[in-house]
Amino acid sequence: MRSQERNCHAQDSEPRLGLAVSNSVGKAVVRNRIKRRFRTLGREYSDLIPPQCDVVLRAKKGAAQATFSSLEKQICSLFYRIQERTGRQSSHIEGESN
Repeated sequence: MRSQERNCHAQDSEPRLGLAVSNSVGKAVVRNRIKRRFRTLGREYSDLIPPQCDVVLRAKKGAAQATFSSLEKQICSLFYRIQERTGRQSSHIEGESN
């Protein structure tokens, strides 16, 4: 029963964001910084993703040296592609801060 609850994602719920940052990216301090950046960007652009969608962001080794603006461009682009493929319209305006 518990595994069914874990796999069930209600159609009207918020999109979910998963993070995968392995040890190969760096030590704990570096990995945690990347996860904080991913969470911040995920919240910023979450309105681009349909409610029933699950997104997993996987950090590559280069993420440790990437600037916040570089990560933002990549995640924004990814979320816009997800929006286009799902046909969902959003009120998010590029460059607007919430």
